[in-house]
Amino acid sequence: MCTYELMSALVFALPRHRFFNIIKSNYLRIQGGIIGRNVTYYPGIKINPCMKIRLGDNVDLAWGVIITTGGGVEIGNRTL
Repeated sequence: MCTYELMSALVFALPRHRFFNIIKSNYLRIQGGIIGRNVTYYPGIKINPCMKIRLGDNVDLAWGVIITTGGGVEIGNRTL
């Protein structure tokens, strides 16, 4: 469990750059999340666990966002 949390913290500490946003989206997809296009992740967000999350297209997750997806979370298109 500690390794998983450390890995998530490292991935989501990466800068808000298009290349790193692709890495973050793929990290969530690998764990079973459904992620739309052009999602922007600011550094310092926390998403745990990642398997029941659904993000639409053009979503922007700002610094300090914490998402707990135990029951499932869906964020629609064009959401800030």
